[in-house]
Amino acid sequence: MSAIPTSTHRPRLVALISIAVALSLAPATVVAQSSDRIDLPPAWQGEGITTDGASLYAGSLADGAIWKGDPATGVGDVLVPGAEGAVSVGLDIEADAGRLWAAGGPTGQVRAYDSTSGELLETYPFEAGFLNDVAVTPQAVYITDSFMPQVLVVPLGEDGSLAGPEDAFALPIGGELEYGEGFNLNGIVAMEAGLISVHSPTGELYRIDPANGEATRIDTANIDLTAGDGLALAGDTLYVVRNRANLIVVLELNDDASAATSVGELSSDDFDVPTTAALIGDDLWAVNARFGTDVTPDTEYWITRVDAGTTTEVGDQAFSLPARQGTSPSVTEGIPHIQQDQTSSPEVMAALATWAFSLPSITELPSAASLPGARAFTLTDDLEANEDAMIVGREFGHIHADPGAGSLHLRLPPGEASAVIDAGWGVWHPFHENGSMPGLIMAFAPRDADDLEVIKLIVGASVDYAGG
Repeated sequence: MSAIPTSTHRPRLVALISIAVALSLAPATVVAQSSDRIDLPPAWQGEGITTDGASLYAGSLADGAIWKGDPATGVGDVLVPGAEGAVSVGLDIEADAGRLWAAGGPTGQVRAYDSTSGELLETYPFEAGFLNDVAVTPQAVYITDSFMPQVLVVPLGEDGSLAGPEDAFALPIGGELEYGEGFNLNGIVAMEAGLISVHSPTGELYRIDPANGEATRIDTANIDLTAGDGLALAGDTLYVVRNRANLIVVLELNDDASAATSVGELSSDDFDVPTTAALIGDDLWAVNARFGTDVTPDTEYWITRVDAGTTTEVGDQAFSLPARQGTSPSVTEGIPHIQQDQTSSPEVMAALATWAFSLPSITELPSAASLPGARAFTLTDDLEANEDAMIVGREFGHIHADPGAGSLHLRLPPGEASAVIDAGWGVWHPFHENGSMPGLIMAFAPRDADDLEVIKLIVGASVDYAGG
C-alpha cells in the first residue's frame, strides 16, 4: 500500500442521509446554552462538522449553508449562505491553505471555500451517486461516494494551489469491498497507512490505497460499528460515530491500520442521531442530525460536546432507540407468534436479509424453531455461544417469510429487550412471558429504510448477546 502523509490538521468526519425539503435560513448569531452544547440556527438540519483547531464549522443539509463558531463561547454566524438546491454533507478543513471543503451529497459537486471569508473558490462536478465525506491531505482531497464504488479525488499542487475541475477524477474501488444497494461507504479519514472509511450497513472498516483504490478490510474483532457514519482521527485513535445508536465507538489502530481494538464508547443524553464529530484537544464535538424528526421552521439543531477521555466499556451504555412512529401492527397472542399486518415489502425484506447474512458472526440456515421459510441467525462455529441467548442450538434469532414477512424473533438481554418494547419496536414472545425463554421478543418488520436502520441496531444487539 502506498503511504499517504497526513495533513497538519486533524481530519474530521461525516455522513449518511435522507435529504429533506430545503428551508431558507438567515444568518444569525448563536450563543451556547452551556459549555456542552452549542445551538445551531433553527431548522438547520446539520450533518457534517469539522475544525481548524480554533473554530467549528457545521454544514446544512437543507440548503448547503455552513456555520462557523467559537467552541469556547458558542458564538457563531453563518459563514456560507445557503442556496436553493445546494447541500453540505461532509466537511473538512485545509488549515494551512485556509480552505474549507464540502461534499454536496446528491448534487455531485465538491466545493472549496475560503475558511475566513466564506468565498466560493472552486466547484468540482463529478458523475457520482451521493458525495458523502471528505478527507484532506497535502496531496489531494478525497471524497466518498455512498452509492457508487469510487472515491473522488481533487489533486492539490505541490505549492498547495487548487487544481482545476478538469484535473479531478474518480478512483474506482476494488479489493475486498463490494457495494450493495443503498448507502455503502460513509465517513473517511487519512493516515500514513492510507485512507480509512466505514461501510455503514455492515459496520466494517476498510483501508483504501489512494494509489489504486484497493480496499482491505480492517480486523475489528466483530466490534459493532453498524450505522457507522462520521470518523475522526487523532494519531492512532479512531472515533466512529454510530448515528442511530447514539454512540461514538473509540478504537485503537495498529501501526499499519490492519487491525483495531476497542478502547470504549462515548455517549451523551444530549445526543439525537449524531452523525459526525470534530476533535479539539480532549473535546469531541458531535453534530446531531436528528433524522426522523419532523422539520419545521422552529426545529432545534445543536452540537454536543463530550470528553474524549471518558469512555466506558463497550456495551455498558444504555440501549437507546427512537420511538417507532405510527400504530403498532397486529400480532397473534399464541404460538405460532405471527405479525399480521404492516409487514415488509420484498425490497425492504431483501435489504434486511442481505445485510444480516453478510455479518461475519452469522451463518444462514433454515430455522429450526419457526415456520417453514424462516431464515435462522446462527452463530458461526468459531465463536463461543452464550447459551442464555440461544433459541435452539446455535440459533439466536430468525427472519420470517410469509406470514409476517420481515418480522423477527430475537433474544436480547432483558434490559435491552425492554427498551425495544418500550420504544414500540416489538412485543414480548409468549416464551418470555411464561418464563421459559427470557429476553425473547418479536421485532416488528421494517416498513421502510428508516425502520430498517433501527432494526439493524436491534439485530446487532442480539448478535453481541449471542457471542458475536
